[in-house]
Amino acid sequence: MGIEKPLNSFNGIKIVIEDYTPNLNENDVNNLVDFIVELFCASNANEVSND
Repeated sequence: MGIEKPLNSFNGIKIVIEDYTPNLNENDVNNLVDFIVELFCASNANEVSND
């Protein structure tokens, strides 16, 4: 595998974001939890079906 480029560098231009606080509401958190649960279940389903 190759070395991944950092996400804050675009063709030699470095982007620096300071003093940023993400604003998450309850829906954002619920959507993230649902996504993680679906991902986890899909991962486990693949492992079970490969036996």
